[in-house]
Amino acid sequence: MNKYKYEEPYYILYNDNTGEELWRGEKVAVALSYQPELEISGTLLKHGSPEKVEAWFRNTRTRFYSASNDLSIYNKINKAFSRLGKKSSMSYEEHKRFFLSEIESLKLVSGKFNVEELNKCIEITGYIGKFYESLIEKNAEFKI
Repeated sequence: MNKYKYEEPYYILYNDNTGEELWRGEKVAVALSYQPELEISGTLLKHGSPEKVEAWFRNTRTRFYSASNDLSIYNKINKAFSRLGKKSSMSYEEHKRFFLSEIESLKLVSGKFNVEELNKCIEITGYIGKFYESLIEKNAEFKI
């Protein structure tokens, strides 16, 4: 399992089993899916280098937006259901709304965070939702 440690002024991501250093930087970025209406409100998607996580985040948002407007993707989904002997109950408008809601759920935060909190986000399923909510309560400034 990977973990963070902090050695002034760096966050260091390392493999807890081997001790191998995987990344180091002065700030950490975290990308997540946040859906407060769900029992588990958050899913950790990416973390680490702000440059890499931010690039992934922008690319993912762009791909989701493209997918929301792409009739061929809608048709591929319907064909996949058909191969399973099922029928998709999603209309094209629902397909668009689904991808747009997924875009809305994507969140990105970047900065200096408590190392114990970062490690809980990695170790505990859904903890990232609580972490994100605590940042909202503190009026933290978000990168994007």
